[in-house]
Amino acid sequence: MIETYDQANPKDIERFAKLLVGRSLRDLVEPYEIGLMTPGKGKLGTATEKYYFHINPGNSPLPDFPEAGVELKTGRIYMTKNGWSAKDRMVMSKIDFTTIHKETFETSSFMKKNKLLMLMFYVLEGKRHGLEYLDAIFKLAELFEFPEADKEIIKQDWEKIAEKVGAGLAHELSEGDTLYLAACPKGINKEDTTAQPFSEEDAMKRAYSLKQGYVTSIVRRMIDAEPIVKANELSGGTVKFEDLVLAKFEPYIGLTPEEIAAKIGVKVNFDAKGGLASLTRLVLGVKTKKVAEFEKANIKEHTIRLTAKGTPKESISFPYFKYKEIVQESWGESTFREKLEERWFVVIYQYDPAGKLTLRRVKFWNMPYRDVMEAQKVWLETRKRINSNQAEVLPKSSENSVCHTRPHGSSKKDVCETPQGDFLPKKSFWLNSKYIKSSIVK
Repeated sequence: MIETYDQANPKDIERFAKLLVGRSLRDLVEPYEIGLMTPGKGKLGTATEKYYFHINPGNSPLPDFPEAGVELKTGRIYMTKNGWSAKDRMVMSKIDFTTIHKETFETSSFMKKNKLLMLMFYVLEGKRHGLEYLDAIFKLAELFEFPEADKEIIKQDWEKIAEKVGAGLAHELSEGDTLYLAACPKGINKEDTTAQPFSEEDAMKRAYSLKQGYVTSIVRRMIDAEPIVKANELSGGTVKFEDLVLAKFEPYIGLTPEEIAAKIGVKVNFDAKGGLASLTRLVLGVKTKKVAEFEKANIKEHTIRLTAKGTPKESISFPYFKYKEIVQESWGESTFREKLEERWFVVIYQYDPAGKLTLRRVKFWNMPYRDVMEAQKVWLETRKRINSNQAEVLPKSSENSVCHTRPHGSSKKDVCETPQGDFLPKKSFWLNSKYIKSSIVK
């Protein structure tokens, strides 16, 4: 490759990166260098650094281009019915439990490394085999700095992580603790642990990561989502994002959905599916179907209706699992664990004895660590029984205090193949009704 660039100049790094847009590494990397590459998943970022930019930063705490203060990150995107989406979270840099409590956000290792990002997004159709990642087509290359409103939320996330480590609770870190910036597992498995400074209990190795939803929001440029936070509402750090959201609902506690709609001057069809969810977004001041901050933070909206006695009227399920796939998963990489660690925004309504439905409360919630560990028992037992040809008798609600499994398909004909070749009704994990009442509703 004859083309060169200035490694000390952010704009020239960006210019050089954009030469890859619409092309693949195979198009631009010297043939002899292709022979030096290592096949396998997750190698595209390393290959881009080493054979395109000709840098070899390794695990340095400094940005990949130290003179320019630029960190290079690559990510895979794919087209969905809602537009381009990130395939995965974006892992940023490791969390050092021994030093984070000594830092401030502004002086943190995270900001030193990730203040200015060179983001490169690519498309790779089909499954990866061997060196197929060389044929990934780059779609976007652009310098990126966190917008001020996002940066304030990321700061609050970082402080939550640091606070937990400082309290000797690094082993209880969860991706559901935070909004945009997460502490994702970084070890080989849950047994790959390290010491933490304020507890004798070892903790799973963790890394800072931008949540998948946040990365998607970058890719989409907020075209199809509207923010809750307006200009300067979070400036100065005196107001927390979650407090700002909760405050928007305070005037409506105790009112019926119809009364809330009338008070804010909107019309909502509450007979239609999703009517209450639409009202939630309208209270937040969002007219689109997506809330920008919730998309970035991967926060899931849940509406819960309670009977007059305080019992949830509907159960909460997770996406159905495929029998042949779940037995191949590890807990650390399982879809169920990822779902359990999501953060929720919960809007709770309750009927009175006369059948009148009113707004009771709203809250942010994520599953406590001890409950995630309890749910893990159901996941492990489910996988064990499927492997043992007992997929018809998976764990019931009486066997665990948090969750259970039960059919999820639309009918008995909605089936999925087991490892033994049988076809059984689709099933999924469900939160127990008693758990919803005691942990989420309380």
